[in-house]
Amino acid sequence: MDLILPKLKAGLTPEHNGSFECNGMEYTYRDFTIRVGVASMANSTTKGTIIEIEFRPTAYITACLGLLVQFANELLNDGEKRYPKYVKQRRTLYAAIDTLQQYKDIFTDMRRRTAGATGNTNTT
Repeated sequence: MDLILPKLKAGLTPEHNGSFECNGMEYTYRDFTIRVGVASMANSTTKGTIIEIEFRPTAYITACLGLLVQFANELLNDGEKRYPKYVKQRRTLYAAIDTLQQYKDIFTDMRRRTAGATGNTNTT
């Protein structure tokens, strides 16, 4: 494998223009952790803001879902009802892989919107 990789290196280049990044701050309010980040594509264009709210006392998302939804609506205070799509049918413990899946879904959605805005429907 070590002999093959240098030969492939000339033809393989990383796709920096399709990469996403989310940078931000973390805040704590009593039992809640709030992470606010700015999502950008290829370190240049800001595409949106991601707000992540965690209720630390429990890992069972279905047990505290109503509390999380109410807290998010009070925190953002814009009159829009938000209900997380990913956790609607979760019955198990919430784990780090669930957070990664949600970020993957968000970035995939952002990539689709960017491709649709430029007229390019080919996504890789």
